[in-house]
Amino acid sequence: SATPTLYTRLGGNVGIAAIVDDWINRSMADPRVNFVRKDVNKGGVLGVGRSSATWNGDAQNVKMLKLHMSQFLDNATGGPIVKYQGKDRKAAHQGLQITNDEVDACIGDMKASLDAHHIPSADQEALLAILEQTRPQVVEKR
Repeated sequence: SATPTLYTRLGGNVGIAAIVDDWINRSMADPRVNFVRKDVNKGGVLGVGRSSATWNGDAQNVKMLKLHMSQFLDNATGGPIVKYQGKDRKAAHQGLQITNDEVDACIGDMKASLDAHHIPSADQEALLAILEQTRPQVVEKR
């Protein structure tokens, strides 16, 4: 019989949603990630016309973020194709000045969430590799 997809091995939609919930909560609480982009400005030339990149992490925005991350991971792990309703990844992260170190911390938080959910290492590696592939569209400051 065929090997179950990573989607199935992670517990399908319900399992992935639980992992994403844990991960986003963990990342938002991790100062190394600077999830809300505190003290980060974007846009402008020579300091003129700059605006704060601070993200409003209210309940509705967090709920939408978790939904979009779950949709992305459902699709990326071989689940039934669901319509991804989030923004284009590069556009969503444009101007946020996200660094490699911040992405490393965020991926580390996902690893901790996978550990907390007792996901086997081979499946962890496969999921972390999917996240790693998004780095070029997310990181702006190297």
